Amino acid sequence: LDLIYYASYFCELASYLTRENNDELEILKLLYQTLRALEKKTINIELIRCIYEIKILAFYGIGIEASRCVKCGKTENLMQKNVALYAKIVSMAK
Repeated sequence: LDLIYYASYFCELASYLTRENNDELEILKLLYQTLRALEKKTINIELIRCIYEIKILAFYGIGIEASRCVKCGKTENLMQKNVALYAKIVSMAK
């Protein structure tokens, strides 16, 4: 039942963000790859969801800033654990 819920969520999000008569090939590729990953059951479903959301929002210019503080712009003393987690998610999404 979880697989159906997540597949429906992924399709609904893609449908909401895309428009007719636009070149949405990259989003369709992402949706296909996501549904394939869901079907294989080799990656945690929550991780698949996170990767999908990060990547689909990146198509619209919305992303995560992990190299500096968004509030003050400082680049030193960042929480290394969060940067490492983000790097791991991004590398798995490729």
